[in-house]
Amino acid sequence: MWSRPKQWAASWGPSFKGALSQNRAIALDKALDARPNARVAREGGLYRAPLDGTAKLADREEAFMSSWIGKGKVNPFAASQRHYVTFLNHLRQNVFDAKWNSLDPLEQTSANAKELARVINSATGRGPALVEGNLAPIINGALFSQRNLTSKVVLPWQALGGGTSMTGPARQEALQALLGFTAGNVALLGLLKYSGLVDVEVDPRSSDFGKMRIGPARYDFGTGYNQLIRYGAQILTGEAKAGSGNIYGVDRWDTFGKFGRSKLSPTAGEVVNQINQKDFMGKDIDNSPWAIAQRLFAPLSPQDLEEARREYGIEAALWTLPNLVGIGSQYYETSTDIRQKLAEAVWGDRAGEPSWQALDAKDKDDLRRQFPEDMAKLEPQPGSEGAISKERVDQLTQNRLRIQEQNDTKLANGEITAADWRDRRETFLTDLRTRKDEIYRDIPPKDEKYKNDLDRFYEAMDKAVDPLTNKVDWAKVDAWLATQSQ
Repeated sequence: MWSRPKQWAASWGPSFKGALSQNRAIALDKALDARPNARVAREGGLYRAPLDGTAKLADREEAFMSSWIGKGKVNPFAASQRHYVTFLNHLRQNVFDAKWNSLDPLEQTSANAKELARVINSATGRGPALVEGNLAPIINGALFSQRNLTSKVVLPWQALGGGTSMTGPARQEALQALLGFTAGNVALLGLLKYSGLVDVEVDPRSSDFGKMRIGPARYDFGTGYNQLIRYGAQILTGEAKAGSGNIYGVDRWDTFGKFGRSKLSPTAGEVVNQINQKDFMGKDIDNSPWAIAQRLFAPLSPQDLEEARREYGIEAALWTLPNLVGIGSQYYETSTDIRQKLAEAVWGDRAGEPSWQALDAKDKDDLRRQFPEDMAKLEPQPGSEGAISKERVDQLTQNRLRIQEQNDTKLANGEITAADWRDRRETFLTDLRTRKDEIYRDIPPKDEKYKNDLDRFYEAMDKAVDPLTNKVDWAKVDAWLATQSQ
């Protein structure tokens, strides 16, 4: 959009017309063949997705991998598919025409056409396949968007030169596409953030990184780059940022596994869902035939709209409508959102800003009666994983003094060395910190006036974490404790 705004804007008209009927979409696609540069682009390898539904699995646009989607005269999924495919076909040809027509006749060679087509394919989410030949349909069946993923890696490589075969015009187009995309998004999000109109998360460890947020609604203009940056930052630092603002430790291999699972096709993803009986977000799955059919066959945009409507009502579905035109949209409330909403509901005429930490037991009893569903989301229910984990941490905390006293006695009797005593203490405290991080990561940090000694102790532990190893430097914690005892 940012690097070729004229060509981007010119692609919307045909896409909306093509969404109205299959015949109209095919006619618009055939009109592209009549353009002067159509043959050069085709021979160079510029990708044009078929509209007749006969394409092989490896050749389809990755947002619509199921052939049945295009069936039926009145089918909103088919209309969404035609809109998407028509838009991309016109955008690719529009950009190719603009660049090709700007070249000197001596530069209009088959080599330049080939490299230019490769760049435009990458810039529009059509990177090279991970595997060619007979294995390609199998990989496409297992991964949801392998070509879109590879395009995010290939385009920067092409902008940097892309090897010895990359020609000058193609390299210029790749650089223009990448820099235009980056500068445009940074400028837009920066302007919106500092205007105060919306919130924008700039910490790459957060799942909201690079997204524009308006209340519970989130809009992602990153076209897949934000996700790669987020997972990369989390794996590199071993940390993630919760919606509450808390930073907590994560297992790098577990994070890498989540990234891999996010790239599974609906079919492969459903196999994992059935094995775990939980979805990607850790929620229990609905095994009704209709729910399974939706997960397997519905395109992502209609799925997102339906999930938002079912969870939060028709207003939420309206907020996620930009999904239909390619803007990643989500609508959900974090624990922090719910706490703030509930605090505002019972704050009344009290002085100061509504604060969850300032609510007393009576306030929360009132909230349980007035907002039982919201409170149930915040409080672990008996038998749930959250409740079981909290019980284990409470037991671990209660046993802390007993274990410490035993180790102190063993040290005094010479049964263990000072180094052994310290290793056991570090292991115990590290385990305690990790488990508490998992449970309390979505609880917003307390205001200073509400903190107790235990809160400050854990705060000191967090500050003593080595960013490279994600381990606590207990010498720093001991030094902090020494200042407190004074």
